[in-house]
Amino acid sequence: MISDREDIFVWLHLPGAVEPTLIGRATRFFGGTLPVGNFVYAKSYLENPKALPIDAVFLPLENRVFETSLLTGHFSALLDAGPDAWGRRILASKGLQLTEYGYLLQGNGGQTGALSFSASPDSKPSSRGSFLGADGGSLHWNSLVEAAAAVENGTPVPDHLRGLLDAGSSAGGARPKFNVEHDGRLWIAKLGAVKDVLDVPVLEAGTLSLARLCGIEAPDFRLEKIEGSPSKNALLIERFDRIRVEKGWARRRYVSARTIFFSNPELQRYTTTGSYLRIARELSRWTATGSKDKVQLYRRMVFNCLVSNTDDHELNHGLIADEGEFRLSPAFDIVPQIQTTQRRYQALHVGRISGATPSRENILSGAELFDLTVEEASHVYGEIESCIRENWTSCLIENGADEALLEKISPCFPRS
Repeated sequence: MISDREDIFVWLHLPGAVEPTLIGRATRFFGGTLPVGNFVYAKSYLENPKALPIDAVFLPLENRVFETSLLTGHFSALLDAGPDAWGRRILASKGLQLTEYGYLLQGNGGQTGALSFSASPDSKPSSRGSFLGADGGSLHWNSLVEAAAAVENGTPVPDHLRGLLDAGSSAGGARPKFNVEHDGRLWIAKLGAVKDVLDVPVLEAGTLSLARLCGIEAPDFRLEKIEGSPSKNALLIERFDRIRVEKGWARRRYVSARTIFFSNPELQRYTTTGSYLRIARELSRWTATGSKDKVQLYRRMVFNCLVSNTDDHELNHGLIADEGEFRLSPAFDIVPQIQTTQRRYQALHVGRISGATPSRENILSGAELFDLTVEEASHVYGEIESCIRENWTSCLIENGADEALLEKISPCFPRS
């Protein structure tokens, strides 16, 4: 049951720091019939010369009370550090049904970005168990597959595997994944799901390879074979929000496209539909590399449309901060989706003519918002279409795809 008032204390890893700094307090309560959220920066943080805002547009570094009634009284920048469907399923397997703040408090160091949370200003957030293998121990992939399958099936997780779940409880997305440290680097290990009819880790690896050929920035990745398992492979995606420093691992700030949308609350009150065009408009406010990021965003939009990645929703795009300034993050979660309907639509709108319809005409219709002329945008479209057509099969084969996978997934790509 939701109480009348909830408080949570917010911490941030400043650039290069391995320990978090207390930056403020968030409160949620019921103001009349609607829940309302407040956020205030701590006075000590505002006096810190190294202080950075968690949302430079909606939550600038100011000594005042920020308020929102959107997202049922939650600030999107805070929710970006919380678990999504998979992390919540893990917590549910432990018997935990929580409020949004409760989920944030369960973060154990593996959450996205540089934020963490505590119930008291006097207790630092925990980072225990956030990355498997971080203590130098070896990774047992079959054990991860077994633990994930139990969570998916809603069956009890064997006692000797329950400790593994902490490394997935902060995860976003709906598919099985765990945070791991492997070969001196931090990764998200993505596993096949119980009901998969395709080898999704191989499919995603092949699509990431293809994206790079098409001039799209993507994180490093690798496939790990899992012998004797129906999952067959684990796809390791390097964490681009972590960076090794002398004393350990520092974190990079991160915000999702949802946070970008909600940083303009007056507009958000009157629309429930996000778009690539809205992201492009906001990049000039959010980043110091706006024009460069806009062109890169356009390439991703074209690529997603042409490889049938219709899961390109607002939580699958974001900004990352290397130091003080945000920039477009590397692309992630790019997986072709086999269509079950005659018409195909993207999760975000891609043009001015027909919303989320991935037609060439629609994709070119908002070119100027990406700092491109129609001719330049048309060239980008043709370049990426040719690259996909010529290379999609070889990229998938190089990452382990067999003939059956190629045949099933072929309708997702441009015809030769």
